[in-house]
Amino acid sequence: MRRLIARDFPQSESWKENDAKAQEFKEFLRINLPRLKALGDFRNWYVMNNQQVIIERKETTSTRLGT
Repeated sequence: MRRLIARDFPQSESWKENDAKAQEFKEFLRINLPRLKALGDFRNWYVMNNQQVIIERKETTSTRLGT
């Protein structure tokens, strides 16, 4: 199940397609997309198999912050 969150991007995060920054990002994705998929797959596996560690870490952080 996937979730979609609508997010309004401020002008400072928006680039025209022919802008140098946009071209640089496209090139980065072209080169690194296979690596990013592997990293995302590992993150998903880790979260699914180590939920208790994540919950404990969140509780420790919340206690330290006083919330």
